[in-house]
Amino acid sequence: SNGIVERHHDLLSRNVLKIIEETDCTLETALAWAVNAKNSLSNINGFSPYQLLLGRNPIFPSLNNPFENITTLEQETPSEAVAKHLAALYSARKQQIASEL
Repeated sequence: SNGIVERHHDLLSRNVLKIIEETDCTLETALAWAVNAKNSLSNINGFSPYQLLLGRNPIFPSLNNPFENITTLEQETPSEAVAKHLAALYSARKQQIASEL
């Protein structure tokens, strides 16, 4: 079982570093979104850990680039914190999908 834990730790470490590199967010934000992406995108027997725990998958603004197809962002300036979190979320999901291939 130690190999499994080490593999997950390595995957999260690599994803966190890539998220920080892409979005320039804090370590805490990158770690939170990397764990969220891992728990919501990894499927075991057809269910993600998030879905097994809460009974549903998380709802995100967009599964692609978070700034596409959101018309409200065109009319008003989003707060910087929200924009950084959405960028980190997008990066975390992208890194998780890339690491599963």
